[in-house]
Amino acid sequence: MKIIAVRHGETKENKARVLMGHMHGTLSKAGYAQIAKLAHSLKGEKIDAIFSSDLDRAAETARGIARYHKAPISYVKALREQNYGIFQGQSLEALITAEKSSNLKITEFRPSNGESLMDVRNRVERFVKRLNKKYGDKTILLSTHSGVIRCLISIYLDMPMEKVLQMDPKNTEIVVMEINGTRARLVKFKAKPD
Repeated sequence: MKIIAVRHGETKENKARVLMGHMHGTLSKAGYAQIAKLAHSLKGEKIDAIFSSDLDRAAETARGIARYHKAPISYVKALREQNYGIFQGQSLEALITAEKSSNLKITEFRPSNGESLMDVRNRVERFVKRLNKKYGDKTILLSTHSGVIRCLISIYLDMPMEKVLQMDPKNTEIVVMEINGTRARLVKFKAKPD
């Protein structure tokens, strides 16, 4: 199976360093341009199915890519970004300050009414198990968020979340992984589409 995971286009909130989590966000003018460029770069790729976070920023990115493909789009909550709870709609710095003062590992910190990174990883892993069973020899595109992409890399490459957090998927970044049974390899981690 081949997984092509892409992060959604830039939002106004990304630019302002505001956490959206499970909120929809609003794509910026640059975000729409990024999606058009990304879609064009994937035009010649054979894609059997597209799965997208049901949040607008990822869904619009998936629809942009799908214009060049006959693959159906399935919108799934499992591909949503981390739920930042009380920090949604607030600055990234507010979350970082709370994490540091909690004395917990960054992967275990759970904001009030939200999810920890390990919660997200577990959610994504359940989705991946279903995906592997149904699409074992297909090419699947996932339109999602940076946190989910990190979880995918952690799951497929069996890397600790603490290590994966050093990776920083940018808007419309392309991450390609090839999965063969229980083995996987990272083929591409590219900041900008061609």
